[in-house]
Amino acid sequence: MEKITVSNDKQNEKQAVSYPSTIVLEIASKNNANYVWNPTQDTLRGRYCLHNLKGQSSIIGLFNFPDTIPGIRVVIKPREKLAKIYDPLEQNKELLNEINKVNKSIFHSEVTHYPEKKYELRDNDHVATWLYWAFRAVDSGHAIVLEGELPNLKQIASIGVPQREFYDTVAKRKTPEPLAV
Repeated sequence: MEKITVSNDKQNEKQAVSYPSTIVLEIASKNNANYVWNPTQDTLRGRYCLHNLKGQSSIIGLFNFPDTIPGIRVVIKPREKLAKIYDPLEQNKELLNEINKVNKSIFHSEVTHYPEKKYELRDNDHVATWLYWAFRAVDSGHAIVLEGELPNLKQIASIGVPQREFYDTVAKRKTPEPLAV
């Protein structure tokens, strides 16, 4: 991680912050599950792997899907304070058509790709929030790191204070509690 001196708005003093390089995650669990990405509250499609269905019923034809359908990707660029969420199916129309043939025959509906969304991370706390939830997703087995190195909790805490609650409790609190590491 590269050290960059930034101004901390809360204290109006300069401090050295170590930002990790670009991190790319894929939503991918061992049970083909979707995942709620807390920073945006979006439900992201997880990777579908046929081998994860071993021992399960093939009655409805799930075994006709391609062996692997990639999960939604989350890209975090801490140094640039940018992030995006995108679907690799958008670039793979052939795979999307193959998925739709099976999906229409089973569920009578069409699969569309997840629209790409870009985010500007406002400050160091916002960067720390995205990194914290990336850490949680990987640590809990809901995502894998495809590119870059995910910082540990201590490194995330050195960047900023991540938002860990997304309901009324945080809005009522003036300063978020620091991350216990």
